[in-house]
Amino acid sequence: MRVVLKAKHWQIFIFLILLSFIGNISIDDSSILETIFAIPFLVAIVSFPMILGNELYEFVPENIKLNYNLFLINGVIILIIVGVALAFGDGQHYEFNGFAALPIYYVIFAYLNVHAFPMKELKSIELGREAKLGEYAGDLVLLLIWPIGIWYIQPRINKLINERDKVVENKNSSRQHGT
Repeated sequence: MRVVLKAKHWQIFIFLILLSFIGNISIDDSSILETIFAIPFLVAIVSFPMILGNELYEFVPENIKLNYNLFLINGVIILIIVGVALAFGDGQHYEFNGFAALPIYYVIFAYLNVHAFPMKELKSIELGREAKLGEYAGDLVLLLIWPIGIWYIQPRINKLINERDKVVENKNSSRQHGT
C-alpha cells in the first residue's frame, strides 16, 4: 500500500471525491443499491487513516514507542461498526439510550484514535521524538476534515517518503561502489 504514501494530494482528493459522488447517488425505492454505492466511499474514508498509520509505522524511529496494537484494534472496530450500520441501519436515524449508549463513547474514541495515530506518527518522524498532542492536534483536525486536510498532510508525507527513498538509494549506491 505504499502507493497511498507516494500518491499526490490531488490524486487522493479526486479519488475520494469520486467515491463520495458515487456514494451519494439516490435511487427511488432502492435502499439496497444506495447502500452498495455508499460502501466504497465509507470504506475508503475509514481505511485511508488506517493505511497511513500502517505504512508510516515502519518509518517511526526505534526509540519512539507508539501503541500500534490499539490503533489496529480500533481500526477493526470502526470497520465493523460501519459494516453493521450499513447492513442493519436505515442510514437516517440511530438512537441509543441508557447502557446501550455507553459503547458509542468508545466508538468515538476509536474513530479519533484511528485518525490521531497516523498524525502522531508523522509528527514524531518529523521531530525525531514522540510528538505530544498539542504538536499534532492541528494535523488531526485537518485529517478529520478530509477534503481540506489532504492538501496539507499528503505533501508532507510525500516529502518524508522522498527523503527516505533518497537515503536508501544513497546507501545502496555506496554499497555497490564498495565504500
